[in-house]
Amino acid sequence: MERARACTLVRMRTFNIIRSVPVVALVGMLGVALMGAASPGDSHFSTTSMHVMLQSIADAEAVRPDASGAVKSLAADVQKDELAMGNQLVSIATYYGINLSTTMPKATATPATFAASQSKALSTLVGLFKDESENGGGGQLRAYATEALPILQKDLAAAKAAH
Repeated sequence: MERARACTLVRMRTFNIIRSVPVVALVGMLGVALMGAASPGDSHFSTTSMHVMLQSIADAEAVRPDASGAVKSLAADVQKDELAMGNQLVSIATYYGINLSTTMPKATATPATFAASQSKALSTLVGLFKDESENGGGGQLRAYATEALPILQKDLAAAKAAH
């Protein structure tokens, strides 16, 4: 009698475990649906944006000591804003399984060329962020792009003014 009861308990536990597997799968799918799954476009957005931001940060860091006026102010803003955006992008991309390089490239700008190079870089970033905010697959990446876009547009206006 005791053995029959033990077998019944084992079968009940096994049934409950097996019965919960579809529930776990459904919850996982619901999480992906609510947060949005990353698409190949999200990977392109993340890697390209990070590359452009890292180059901008390296250039800003290199020109700040020798720059003056509007260029010095632009370099400070670009460095501050893009460091914050880059850190946030790495965190969100990691969530989606997108690995980003954070290796700082060699600076290529001088104080004389910085504003023009930033106008080009920031125009690229504004286009990437606008596209991601409108068409991105991952909900967190779309929200990030939408939130960061006004900051990039502000920096782009400053770069054009300093150019």
